[in-house]
Amino acid sequence: MARSYINPLLVCAGAGMLISLVPQARASDLFTVNIVQSGSNVVATGSGSFSVSGPTDDGTANEGVEGSDAYLILGSGDNDVLTGVTGPSNFGSGGSIVTPSSTTGGEVGFGLTFNSYVVPFGYVAGAPLTSSSTWDSTTLAGLGLTVGTYTYALGDGDSFVINVGSTTPEPASLLLTGIGILGLTVGFRKRVGLRKLKATGL
Repeated sequence: MARSYINPLLVCAGAGMLISLVPQARASDLFTVNIVQSGSNVVATGSGSFSVSGPTDDGTANEGVEGSDAYLILGSGDNDVLTGVTGPSNFGSGGSIVTPSSTTGGEVGFGLTFNSYVVPFGYVAGAPLTSSSTWDSTTLAGLGLTVGTYTYALGDGDSFVINVGSTTPEPASLLLTGIGILGLTVGFRKRVGLRKLKATGL
């Protein structure tokens, strides 16, 4: 009686195909916002991604920041609303949402008291996002923001991190710093040159 033979390579290949057909969950993603004092303005820039697609719940939210209620919405436009936000109860003081002077990018952010966060309308999981908001002629303290790092966990397992407190030098300050460094470099080279001349007896 002839024995049947099963090729182990074919078995492995078939198992691999079955595994590839099973939907794979995305690893958790991260969205980070840096809020800095830039000259006389405050600038918040966010970048990153989320591991879930928007539920196509077309809506809008009030763009702005309110540290006392842990509320931050960057950018502008229609959004998708998702549920689930946990983290620090606040990242500052102030009793009302302060609307930015200008924005770039799609609407993204969260409201802790609303237990919800938003992504741009029609967002696809894993797509990179960049949004920003600028508040003219104010300071971090003026917006009621407290320096520090605040991490929030979202309902899909992602993280939303807010860094408050870095300062970006004004262009004039950067220019003066550059001129100072250049002057030190030239002075150092001149001293080295003089020492070499003295060493050679010229």
